[in-house]
Amino acid sequence: IVSGEPVKSEMLAQIPGLTADLSRQDPNTENSAESITHLRLILSSSELALLPFELALAPNGFPGAGQYLSLQPQTPICITRETRRHPRQFLKWPTRPKILFVFASPPGFENVPAPAHLLALRKAISPWLSFSDDLGEQTQGDHNDETIERHAAEVKERLVVLPFASVAMLQQACASGEFTHIHILAHGAQLASEYDIRYGLAFHKSNDAAGHEIVSGERLATILNARMATSDDTNRLAVVTLASCNSGNVGSVAGVGASVSHALHAAGIPLVIGSQFPLSFGGSVIMVEKLYDGLLWGNDPRELLVDLRRSLHSNYSETHDWASLTAYSSLPYNFDAQLVNIRITQAKRSINAALRQADDVLQRFLPTDDELQLAHDESSIGQTVASAVTRKHECAALAHIKNAQSPLKKLLKQHPAQREQIQAKLAGVHKRVAQLQFHVHHSSHVFDDA
Repeated sequence: IVSGEPVKSEMLAQIPGLTADLSRQDPNTENSAESITHLRLILSSSELALLPFELALAPNGFPGAGQYLSLQPQTPICITRETRRHPRQFLKWPTRPKILFVFASPPGFENVPAPAHLLALRKAISPWLSFSDDLGEQTQGDHNDETIERHAAEVKERLVVLPFASVAMLQQACASGEFTHIHILAHGAQLASEYDIRYGLAFHKSNDAAGHEIVSGERLATILNARMATSDDTNRLAVVTLASCNSGNVGSVAGVGASVSHALHAAGIPLVIGSQFPLSFGGSVIMVEKLYDGLLWGNDPRELLVDLRRSLHSNYSETHDWASLTAYSSLPYNFDAQLVNIRITQAKRSINAALRQADDVLQRFLPTDDELQLAHDESSIGQTVASAVTRKHECAALAHIKNAQSPLKKLLKQHPAQREQIQAKLAGVHKRVAQLQFHVHHSSHVFDDA
C-alpha cells in the first residue's frame, strides 16, 4: 500500500480538470459544509477496484498536498467508484425506505456485533413510528398482546431482521419483500479457486448447523436482485451496505469490499458501501449509525460518506477503518432535486407520526367524560388520578412534535422555493398542538379543582 501511494497520487493528478476544479473551491464560503467535490472513479475491471484509492495522498497542486486526499480539510472530497455497465439516467431514489438487516456468524467465525447494529437501525427508523419508546411510564394495560403486535407490525413495515442467515433464507427474504436498503453484517472469507484469490461473505449453511458457505459477489448480486425486475421503480433496491468484520484470520478479509461491492454494483445496485480492509467492530457500528441516520432522512450519501470517513479517523485513528470505506455509486442526473422532495416528504411523515403519538396520549391518559363528572362529585378522584401524570405525557408528546418539526424548519431555510407547502404543513401542526394543549389543560383543570 505504501509503495503504491505515489502511483495513485500520480494517477489522480492526471485527471483532466480536477486540479482546476478543486482550486476554484472556496473553503471560506458560508456554505462550505455543502461544497463537496464528488470524484467519480469509473473502473472497467475489478482488478483496478482492488487498488485502495482512498489511501491516496493529495498530489502537488491539490488542496492539502501531501495529506490523505479523502481526509484533507481544505476541500471536502467524496471518492466513489463506478462501473461503466451501470445505467444512471432513469433511477428513482426510494421515497419509502424499507430495510433488511442480515447478519451471520457461522461456527468457526467470531461473533458479529449484531445487537449494536440492530439498535442503530431501530433508532434510525424511530422518527417515523407512531409510538415512542421513551414516552414515559406506561400503564399496565398498555402492554397487551394487541398493542405489542401492532407496534411490531409497524416496525416490520420499515425494518426486517434476518438473523443467522443462510443463502436459502436470504434468497427467500429478497424474493418476498420489497426492500430498498439491505445491510449485511458478516465476515469475509477467501473463496476456493485454483487460479486467483477471490473473497466472499460467510453465511450459515442450510441444513448444517456446524457448516458455513462462502458466497461470491456475483452470486450475492443474483440473490439480492431477486425482485428488481418486477419491483416498482420507487421501491426497488437502491442501497446495500456491507459491514465485513475481522474474522480473526489475518488478511482473510482483504479485498472483500472491492470484489463483492464491485460485483453488486455491476449487477445494477446504484449505491454499494463496503470495506476493503477488516473493519473494527466499533467502526462498523459507527458506519451503520452515520449512514442510516442520514439516508432515511434523504440526506446526500456523498456528504454522509465524507462525514463518516472523518468520524472513523477521529474515533479509531489506530485502525484503517476510515480508509477501508469504499463506495460504489451511480446516481441519477436529477439526484439533487429528488433528494429535496424526499427530505420534505420524510419530514412530513415524521411529523405525522409525532401527531399520532399525541393522539395516543389523548386516548390513553386523558380522562373520559364519566371520569370528569366523577371528579366534580368525588374529591378522592383528584387524588387517585393525578393530573401530573397527564401533564408528564403531554410534555413528552409535545417534545416529540417539536423535534419532528426541526427538520422541516431547516428545509424551509434551505429550500425557499418550497416555502408554501412547508409552511402549510407547519401551520397544520401548530393547530394540532393547540388542540392537544386545550384538551389536556381542560381535563387537568377539572382534576385540580376536584
